[in-house]
Amino acid sequence: MKGAAGRRLSRVTPAACPRYPLTTHRFSVSLTKVMPAEFVHLHVHSEYSLVDGVARIRPLVQRVAELGMPAVALTDQSNMFALVRFYKAAMAAGIK
Repeated sequence: MKGAAGRRLSRVTPAACPRYPLTTHRFSVSLTKVMPAEFVHLHVHSEYSLVDGVARIRPLVQRVAELGMPAVALTDQSNMFALVRFYKAAMAAGIK
């Protein structure tokens, strides 16, 4: 397979990243393990984002808490409609 510059692209193999085993497909690579707890999403759009976003507030905060992430950032576009609901849900779950 060749990239845009005409260079040959190397295949990603599970041995390339032993901490996160990879499942290789023809055109995509998916992580099969959870990200480390230090990871914080800084660009998340909720259902209140006018442009794009499908994440609902409560399930988002619950999943962040399940994964042990210390914080999450809500970056809806063009409005702040979800601010109060997100803040209350995050504080209740102990998420920054």
